Amino acid sequence: MHVRNLLRGQKLLSRVVVSSALLGSTFVVGLATTASAVAATHLAFTSSYSTTVQSGQNFATAFQVSLEDGTSAVDTANTSVITATVAAAGVTVTSGSVAAVAGVANFPSLWINAPVGTYTITFSGGSLPSINSSLITVNIGPASKLVLSTEPSAGAITGVAMARQPVVKVTDSGGNVITSVNTGNSTATISTGVGVVTAGSLSGTFTAGVATFSGLTLTGASGTFNTLSFSGPQPSVISTSITMSGAATQLVIATQPSTTAGTGVALVLQPIIKVEDSLNNVVVADNSVMVAIVLPSGVPTLTNGAVNVVNGVATYVGLAINAPIGNYTLTFANGTFTSAPSTAVAITAGAPSKLVVTTEPSSFVASGVAMAPQPVVKVEDASGNVVTTISTGSATATIFSGVGGTITAGATANFAAGVATFSGLTLTGVAGNTYKLTFTGATFGVNDTTSIVVGAAQVALSVTSTSAVWGRSLTLTATGGSGTGALTYAVAAGTATGCAVVGTTLTYTSLGTCLVTVTKAADLTYIAATSPVATVTIAKLPLYGTVRVSFAKNSNGLSGAAQAALLKLVGKITAKSHLTVTGYAPGNLALAQHRATAVVIFLQGKVHASFARSYQTHKNLQAADVKTISQ
Repeated sequence: MHVRNLLRGQKLLSRVVVSSALLGSTFVVGLATTASAVAATHLAFTSSYSTTVQSGQNFATAFQVSLEDGTSAVDTANTSVITATVAAAGVTVTSGSVAAVAGVANFPSLWINAPVGTYTITFSGGSLPSINSSLITVNIGPASKLVLSTEPSAGAITGVAMARQPVVKVTDSGGNVITSVNTGNSTATISTGVGVVTAGSLSGTFTAGVATFSGLTLTGASGTFNTLSFSGPQPSVISTSITMSGAATQLVIATQPSTTAGTGVALVLQPIIKVEDSLNNVVVADNSVMVAIVLPSGVPTLTNGAVNVVNGVATYVGLAINAPIGNYTLTFANGTFTSAPSTAVAITAGAPSKLVVTTEPSSFVASGVAMAPQPVVKVEDASGNVVTTISTGSATATIFSGVGGTITAGATANFAAGVATFSGLTLTGVAGNTYKLTFTGATFGVNDTTSIVVGAAQVALSVTSTSAVWGRSLTLTATGGSGTGALTYAVAAGTATGCAVVGTTLTYTSLGTCLVTVTKAADLTYIAATSPVATVTIAKLPLYGTVRVSFAKNSNGLSGAAQAALLKLVGKITAKSHLTVTGYAPGNLALAQHRATAVVIFLQGKVHASFARSYQTHKNLQAADVKTISQ
């Protein structure tokens, strides 16, 4: 190899010097050079190497890396440091930096400390491009250390088993568990601090290289610190610090929230809550969930209102109150304790986020006639608060759906304290067509969901039934209107009591007046129309004179003429009428009674009036008299 390097790495001889000695026959030839080797341009592996290795062990065939020039000649004058690295997380390299000797770096003690798997080793040096090895398979190596794969809880409540029990493993240099270890125990003892291990110090026998503790308990003064030492078949391993405390008794607001905030906007000053024992020490063992509750409950909601307690401290991030404008306080709970209320947070309107229609326009309008009601739009934040700072600019109404319609008046409304109230907004369109409006303003827009039907006005509508009879219901009638819409009657009390309407029937419970209107519904051509109020007067019928009906001798049967006379009487009385029926039969009381009864039965079949009966036998009459006493 040295000859090859000499031939590749040196320039050609510039001259040959031959000298002779007179006293001998030997010639001495000297080689003179005019330049040194060319500087290295790249790295190269000079020989094969092992592609399988145990974690933490030497390669059976070590790596050799040479620094070569462009002709692959070794730069024998180069002594750069070559470094071996593995990019995978959790992998370290031992003896990974070697200085080159005569341009070659040998790595006889290179180890990879890695989990079982395949890796690539990268060799680099100086400013030369790095080179990568083939895939190297790493297998489990010999046991080399104890590892706390699960640390004990960062905090311990004195006398209470730790919430997180430690787990100790026997591993090789790369953290691979040595599953062949199935004997011996791991024991926990105090390494630093003044606490005492009072229970669960012995984990039990290692099983497949793992020792899992159960019930490990420390006793010590609140506010003190301890570390634990865990023994095993390899040198002991020391835990992280453990903070002692008593049992949790209270939640304390360590950092109060901001006193002002926009609705839905994260508080600039986020609250921090601590879980403490009775001596005001943080219970580091607590890892519950903290929930913020906004008071009063109901309408307000929270964004990011829950946060995990980490080692006894809950630090909120992004907490925001979504609420109407007002003052609110926060309380905090973790399922066991509730904090005192926070200082008040004054919620103001947040940033404008939307345009909202708060008063809808008419759903049916006459073409070219101002809408009633007129629409109102507001600029609101995300929680529905009106952004009252907007008092410039205007909202504009346009048609976004519907054929043949235009806004012919009142298309804009100026904002005042975030509210734009339209006046005189008029839609001119094709009768029967449906339109929807869109409103824009303050950089926002909203498509209204209300469908507006354009119709023609109906001719005047009026109630024609204005006189009612005490004791009878009244069938209501109307005239006028246009189109095919249904009629609907409505009633309000006037001077009478019990005014009510069902369908077209008006009822009442006293004399006086009822106030009636009728509405004719809209159809595809006409808008709805309502009549003026009509006064319906309820009065009694005038008293009707005595009606005499005749009977055949010794008979109580009603003749046709008698029935006709009684039917005429029915039209003159009501359910409020009081009548007296007198039956006559000379010298025959029973017949007189039968005649009166026949008349009452006939009338009761026609009207529910009130009847009294009397009988006479001293008159020579074959008759009965019906007299109306009152109405």
